[in-house]
Amino acid sequence: MMDSLGNDDARYIKRVYAAVVYSEMTARGLLAAAGCMQSKRKIVATWLLGTSLLSLSKILNNMELGHNVMHGQYDWMQHPYLNSQKFDWDIVCPAPLWQHSHNYLHILLPISLVVTMMLAIT
Repeated sequence: MMDSLGNDDARYIKRVYAAVVYSEMTARGLLAAAGCMQSKRKIVATWLLGTSLLSLSKILNNMELGHNVMHGQYDWMQHPYLNSQKFDWDIVCPAPLWQHSHNYLHILLPISLVVTMMLAIT
């Protein structure tokens, strides 16, 4: 497994992280700027753009960055932030509880149930 991991993987997750950070900063700047505008049309357009960009940032953060990092996919990099033991993301559930519920209850438990059922059939 480790043989297939390398610079491309590290570069990918760092780019995703940068996209999350910069899109959130830009989105929040747009939302703040919308509050200072005079034209209703510009306010609505800027607010929609800021909201859409913030949504994209949150989706990338949760679905691509957080999900993969919390699985431990990038622990091999020994990055101070992109590490499953230290990473904390913007969701309701604390990281250790998410790891337990997702990695064990969502993935390992169903696999063990399938194996148990297959063994019972044979």
